[in-house]
Amino acid sequence: MRVCFVADYNCIRVAKEARVLLDHGHQVHLLAGKYRDDSQYTTTSVYANLNQFRNAVQLYKDKVDVWQVHNEPNFHAIMIRELLPDAKIVLDMHDSNYWRVRNEKADSGEEIRWVSEDAALACSDGAVITSGACQIELKKRFAKPVAIIPSAVPYAFFKHRDYSFLGGLVCNGAHVRESEIMRDGWRDYTKIYKRLKELGIPVSIYAPNLKDHRDTREYYQNLVDVIKSAVYLDLLGEIGMYSWSLVGNWTEKHQPVWDFALPNKLFDGIAAGVPPVVIGNKPSEDLVLRSDIGIVVQSPDELKERWGEHVEKRKNLLLKRSEFCMENYIGGLENLYESI
Repeated sequence: MRVCFVADYNCIRVAKEARVLLDHGHQVHLLAGKYRDDSQYTTTSVYANLNQFRNAVQLYKDKVDVWQVHNEPNFHAIMIRELLPDAKIVLDMHDSNYWRVRNEKADSGEEIRWVSEDAALACSDGAVITSGACQIELKKRFAKPVAIIPSAVPYAFFKHRDYSFLGGLVCNGAHVRESEIMRDGWRDYTKIYKRLKELGIPVSIYAPNLKDHRDTREYYQNLVDVIKSAVYLDLLGEIGMYSWSLVGNWTEKHQPVWDFALPNKLFDGIAAGVPPVVIGNKPSEDLVLRSDIGIVVQSPDELKERWGEHVEKRKNLLLKRSEFCMENYIGGLENLYESI
């Protein structure tokens, strides 16, 4: 199959899928506004403006069987449909606002909706989501083929070496301050970090977005012990040195995204060999409890009580983690391509 991944940039989920599709013999072209590393793709094209994007779509049209649009932004799917009415388009909704904002009202009194995402979905022949909970929700508004593809890590990226041991809790991924916008509230770790500090539990965070946001970085420096940034494969090596990897959050207000997400950080921890501790993230809870590779707690205080379980859970994780590599999920994506 000849696939073109279209994205604002090739985030790690894009790279995870592409690596395994390439290993399975597919062509994977990348068309992006910017990129971090183009080594995982058959070809890479970068556009600087919308005219360049439209021209690139025309250049690829006879070289592509399926266009896979990784959303946010969503205009890619709409514009491809405009330019190529017969194109086969898959919308990969791993950053969907359908899961982030629920039943909230705009100033006008209308329910908050992301109309561009509605339109992009309507322009698509199929969709990719990350969990069964997302599939249940999406079926309410989309009757076309859907594939569940978690953000699992290719087995080639797994870390198998012995680690220097640091101990403590690690959390990787984006962070925001408590004052920031509503739909990013799930990334506000203020409450949980304050309580962990009171309990004497050391916390390290690996948050690439803090590198360029000095005020947010300074805010979190008062709440945690270590803030670092690392390129992805180095990050997998470093987070393996901790006792637990945090998945989910403990917040003042319920964050609906955690009812749906199977986040990158769950699978990054699995690939690194550090057991997950899940707080308030139902899909991850189900996976972790079913496989016995980590623990589910309701509060930082419960984590403190169960801290020593990381030894047994790490052993279970290392024995079972190959079950959760991208290779074991990618067949669903290949089947989706065939079905459309």
